[in-house]
Amino acid sequence: MPLVRPTRQIHRVLNVVMHSQFAAVSTTDQWIDRVGNATATPIGNLFDSYNSSFASAAPR
Repeated sequence: MPLVRPTRQIHRVLNVVMHSQFAAVSTTDQWIDRVGNATATPIGNLFDSYNSSFASAAPR
Protein backbone atom coordinates (compact mmCIF):
# COMPACT_ATOMS: atom_id res chain seq x y z
CA MET A 1 0.00 0.00 0.00
CA PRO A 2 2.41 2.73 -1.10
CA LEU A 3 -0.21 5.53 -1.06
CA VAL A 4 -1.27 5.14 2.57
CA ARG A 5 1.67 7.01 4.06
CA PRO A 6 1.58 10.04 1.74
CA THR A 7 -2.17 10.35 2.24
CA ARG A 8 -1.74 10.36 6.01
CA GLN A 9 1.02 12.96 5.73
CA ILE A 10 -1.13 15.24 3.56
CA HIS A 11 -4.03 14.89 5.99
CA ARG A 12 -1.79 15.68 8.97
CA VAL A 13 -0.23 18.74 7.32
CA LEU A 14 -3.59 20.14 6.25
CA ASN A 15 -4.96 19.69 9.75
CA VAL A 16 -1.97 21.47 11.27
CA VAL A 17 -2.43 24.42 8.93
CA MET A 18 -6.19 24.60 9.37
CA HIS A 19 -6.21 24.24 13.15
CA SER A 20 -3.11 26.10 14.25
CA GLN A 21 -3.77 29.53 12.76
CA PHE A 22 -0.49 29.51 10.78
CA ALA A 23 -2.16 30.58 7.53
CA ALA A 24 -1.16 34.23 7.28
CA VAL A 25 -0.41 35.16 3.68
CA SER A 26 0.90 38.42 2.27
CA THR A 27 3.04 39.73 -0.55
CA THR A 28 6.71 40.47 0.03
CA ASP A 29 6.03 44.22 -0.02
CA GLN A 30 3.22 43.84 2.53
CA TRP A 31 5.48 41.76 4.76
CA ILE A 32 8.31 44.32 4.61
CA ASP A 33 5.86 47.12 5.44
CA ARG A 34 4.40 45.19 8.38
CA VAL A 35 7.83 44.33 9.76
CA GLY A 36 8.86 47.99 9.51
CA ASN A 37 5.67 49.11 11.26
CA ALA A 38 5.66 46.23 13.78
CA THR A 39 2.15 45.17 12.76
CA ALA A 40 0.89 41.63 12.37
CA THR A 41 -0.28 40.05 9.16
CA PRO A 42 -3.99 39.31 9.46
CA ILE A 43 -4.58 35.61 9.94
CA GLY A 44 -6.50 34.03 7.11
CA ASN A 45 -7.29 30.42 6.45
CA LEU A 46 -6.29 27.78 3.97
CA PHE A 47 -9.48 28.03 1.94
CA ASP A 48 -9.32 31.83 1.50
CA SER A 49 -5.66 31.58 0.57
CA TYR A 50 -6.41 28.93 -2.02
CA ASN A 51 -9.27 30.95 -3.50
CA SER A 52 -7.30 34.21 -3.59
CA SER A 53 -4.55 32.50 -5.57
CA PHE A 54 -7.00 32.16 -8.44
CA ALA A 55 -8.13 35.78 -8.19
CA SER A 56 -4.57 37.05 -8.63
CA ALA A 57 -3.58 34.61 -11.35
CA ALA A 58 -3.19 35.97 -14.86
CA PRO A 59 -5.71 34.61 -17.37
CA ARG A 60 -4.28 32.13 -19.85
